[in-house]
Amino acid sequence: SRRWSWRGGAPTALVPPKGGTGFPVLNAFDVNLDLRVDRLAYRGRPVRDVRLDGTLQGGTLTLRALSVADLAGAGVQASGVARALDSNPVLDLTVAASAADTAGLFARAGVAPPVPPRAIGAVALDARIKGGLDGVDLDLRSRLLGGSATVTGRAAPGRNLFESRLAFAVAHPEAKNLFAVLAPAYRPAGAALGPLDFRGTLAAAGGDFRLSGLRA
Repeated sequence: SRRWSWRGGAPTALVPPKGGTGFPVLNAFDVNLDLRVDRLAYRGRPVRDVRLDGTLQGGTLTLRALSVADLAGAGVQASGVARALDSNPVLDLTVAASAADTAGLFARAGVAPPVPPRAIGAVALDARIKGGLDGVDLDLRSRLLGGSATVTGRAAPGRNLFESRLAFAVAHPEAKNLFAVLAPAYRPAGAALGPLDFRGTLAAAGGDFRLSGLRA
């Protein structure tokens, strides 16, 4: 089902004004959208249980729920708000995705997996993205290969590429099992190496990258 409501004249093009960063036309109308699709096809493959519940009002897009129950074996949920789309867009978005098996995702993307999907195991990603064209704050937390990884910090456009300062952490309950997947030629002595906890900070400015605060 779909519900639409309009205010003002119909837009003619979704193109930012010359020298501008937003889309003023998005402040010319309001839209309420409630969309549910049980099944659709994308590139000949099924996508199941798609739901979209959102509102565009006064240049602000409120995404109450966007979810896909089955996309190549993965489930995805997103919600958030995008403000000032008519002038200087600012985003506050939360995304969660998970898959019990990544084989379907690699096949759908047409990419060869770096390691066998069975070794990757179940994966999950939780992301919070806040900010605008002047920079975004990132909080990314993932689970894969039997361990976890996090990235937090800020990334912003710079004079050359981008500037960022990101803290990262990688943890695994048994380092030997992780090395067996990522570096199978490495065969440490002993039955176990114990837990892995590796963290540090990555700073980037233009084309220069610097690692600091490394701990293991």
